Amino acid sequence: AMAQAFAEGKEIVEQHVRREIERAREARTIAVEKLLRADLGEFVLIGRIDRLDEHPDGTLEIVDYKSGREATSDEEVAADLAMCCYQLLVREHYPDRPVRATILALRSGTTGTASLTEEELRTLREDLVAIGREILSRDYENLVPVWKRLCRECDFLPLCRRHPEFEELVESSD
Repeated sequence: AMAQAFAEGKEIVEQHVRREIERAREARTIAVEKLLRADLGEFVLIGRIDRLDEHPDGTLEIVDYKSGREATSDEEVAADLAMCCYQLLVREHYPDRPVRATILALRSGTTGTASLTEEELRTLREDLVAIGREILSRDYENLVPVWKRLCRECDFLPLCRRHPEFEELVESSD
């Protein structure tokens, strides 16, 4: 099983390198693991993009690697909130440049690409601010989370009311 997984991983990497050599002829990578911030007034939007490419026509392309995903599509990218937020972030830093977002499914090499219009970017910005305001205005004091299997892996488990030691944590922080 280990040898098979290693062989599969090796094949994925080799295919990716071949695709990237081809892709380098079309675009220049200008940033990798880039942390971007955008001031949305009351809030700051922060995101880390895997890669940012610049095409000869000036278009900036956000590339997001997905190692576990078998395939992707343009529709999937268009509906992906993180990819939309990345476009907003890049646009805030490069307001005069066309921006598009691409998900690259490493296992299959398939890609999906989408680009938000000016209107969609403006609406996204407004929606993010509205959601932020709603989060800040809600009373979470009596909200009791529902236990899920993923809870065991959650970084915030020690702060959660579902955690067995929650009461002790609250008392010790007072």
